[in-house]
Amino acid sequence: MATTPSLPRTDRRRLAGISWAALLAALVVLLAGPRPALGHAILLDADPAPNSVIPASPDRLALFFSEAVDPRAVTILIVDSERRPVIGVGTPIVDGTGLVVRAELPTLDPDTYTVEYSVVSAVDGHPNASIYAFVVDPTGTQPPPGVPLPPSTAAPADPVGIAARWTATTAALVLLGSVLVAGLHRRWIGAERRVAVPWRVLAALAVVAVVALLVYVARAAEAAFHHGIPEGGLPFDPLAPFGTTPFANAMRFALAGAVAAVVIAATPRVGAGPYRLTALGLATVVILLGLSLTGHAAALGGPMFAAVDALHLVSIAAWLGALPAVLYLARDRADRAPAFSAHARLALIAAPLVVLTGLANSPLVVDEPREVVAADYGNLLLSKALLVSLALGLGAANYFIARRAGARGLATLAVGEIGVAALAVIVGATMVSVQPATDRAPSAVDPRLGVAHVYAEGGQSRVHGIVNLPEPGVQSYSFAIADPETGTGREDVAGMTIMFVPPPESGLPPDVQLAQPTEQPWIWSLRGAFTPVVGSWELEITVHRGRLVQDEMSAFIAVRQVVRTPELPPPSTGGQLLGFLAGPTANLPSGVAGWALPVALLAVGASILAVERRRATGADRRSRLRAIRVVVLGVGIAVGLSLTARDTLAVANRAPEAWATAINPLADEPAAVPAGEQLYRANCASCHGPNGAGDGPAVPDLARPPADLATVVPNRLDGELAWTIGAGLAGTQMPAFGTTLLDSERWELV
Repeated sequence: MATTPSLPRTDRRRLAGISWAALLAALVVLLAGPRPALGHAILLDADPAPNSVIPASPDRLALFFSEAVDPRAVTILIVDSERRPVIGVGTPIVDGTGLVVRAELPTLDPDTYTVEYSVVSAVDGHPNASIYAFVVDPTGTQPPPGVPLPPSTAAPADPVGIAARWTATTAALVLLGSVLVAGLHRRWIGAERRVAVPWRVLAALAVVAVVALLVYVARAAEAAFHHGIPEGGLPFDPLAPFGTTPFANAMRFALAGAVAAVVIAATPRVGAGPYRLTALGLATVVILLGLSLTGHAAALGGPMFAAVDALHLVSIAAWLGALPAVLYLARDRADRAPAFSAHARLALIAAPLVVLTGLANSPLVVDEPREVVAADYGNLLLSKALLVSLALGLGAANYFIARRAGARGLATLAVGEIGVAALAVIVGATMVSVQPATDRAPSAVDPRLGVAHVYAEGGQSRVHGIVNLPEPGVQSYSFAIADPETGTGREDVAGMTIMFVPPPESGLPPDVQLAQPTEQPWIWSLRGAFTPVVGSWELEITVHRGRLVQDEMSAFIAVRQVVRTPELPPPSTGGQLLGFLAGPTANLPSGVAGWALPVALLAVGASILAVERRRATGADRRSRLRAIRVVVLGVGIAVGLSLTARDTLAVANRAPEAWATAINPLADEPAAVPAGEQLYRANCASCHGPNGAGDGPAVPDLARPPADLATVVPNRLDGELAWTIGAGLAGTQMPAFGTTLLDSERWELV
């Protein structure tokens, strides 16, 4: 095999300078610590507000979003309680910032209305849709809709769109990598002859990038304008439906770069010298920059982080996108070793940049470390990191181990790197098409928390009372009195009396209170500590109309200790892959003791390798030792991956300090145990079984049966259990109950 000539001193200095400058720039961006922000166009607020009760019909609707929306893609539908569309809603108008959408409203009759909206981000072109409700009630007797504001949901990932973006990205990466290899061949390898650049292949790659970008744009338009693609704009402009939004301009930028690459690569008159390669490389960089400007980094961090993402893609092109060109050069025996060695030097710059630029943008899309495991987006990010790590390992083997290997060994490692790179690009293209983890709302958003509603009817009056808060201590009461037939507020109320009848076991006497009038004659209020103990209280309500007429009725209110605990994280929605990987080592000891096994196996494998290389070792014995070494090292790596998955899940599912140290506030409440038993049978027994043994009726439908609670609960603190119930368990199919159970109910379960 030919030897590799050394680089000239000036080139080595220049290479070292470029490497240090690139690493320093990436580290500066990484240490800058971008503040997490919402991705996609997320609804932040609205007027009328979500879950509000307003006394009169509003003149207009206003929606406030986290980032600019495309004016052409906004749709608003308002329906009443019977799902009938409201006629006369004005055309949505987006203000100059793109953050506020307004629409004129007709006069709305008293009813519950649901707003269904759909928008498209002007930055990344991703559609989002959601709903919220409000009530128009002049009497104030109707309760709020009681539906928490749901987070805006992105449209399901489009497989065709993902495939198109992956194809365009892969073609651009291979194109740029090939240009770099061809351009550096003479300078780094020192070959006496000129490289035969495969211009036709490069032109074909550019054509593939153009077609894939057109398909991606078409699919994006179908998802954004599902009610009909708007007409207008310049002819032959595939981005015309999107107008001049940042997304449209960025995609036009990428398409222009792809078309320019086709022209440069397919036109012989351009020439075949270094200027043609330089122009083709710049056109390809334009493609990658345009794709970066439509990604999450640009949407969340702005142009600077879009540039970091573009540097990330350029580094991947120099490292992994160049491999097909290296294999092409390796056809000639004289170029084989120099080509692989030169690529290894290029990878020494590119591979660290890939890692550092990826780390720099990660805080934008993953707010908390737990989201790497608990969110679908975090799972994709983790998968990409593992693939990049595997590619780094193959590259190291190529550089350090296989430098003296034959052509077959070098080609095998290179093909392995190419396969891993293709998978990593698929994951990256999928990540662009799904919501980042920072979009996920916390679990604890239950609207019932701290508010209770009282409904009663008697005689000629209907009463709706709102109690804030339904717990021992000072409470505020507001009672709205209406005519049960017409629903209008009663203006003939002369007085209102409420008798608080305590639970029988409390031994307290009843307490009679007189409500106070307000500015509205049909609304009466009361404030005081009238329910000092936990339990079911009866309210005997008397509405006095005139001197002799009175309407009597009764209602019950459940007074409980409302527990206010720290906010729960978003629920676990990620896949169970890490759970499967962690299964084989679940019973191994934690810490250093658990890692002793894979370390020992790797040490045995290294010892076998040393024995193999002894000259006295015969060929047959060397073959057997090689097989044993492969098995031992494979088992050691598998055990190490399993332990890594187990420890990663343990960290992700570890309760924060504020929860771990929390004391159960209901531990001394006798009623908490039977209440918790009812909650367990309703929410937990289907999987965990009636006695917690993990043998519930739903177990056959689970990927893995749950653990026996008798072995888990005694080893957990009360706060840890409450946190797990609310947040769910990452890596398993246990859901989060933060939005279905009150804090008090979770403590009752504990």
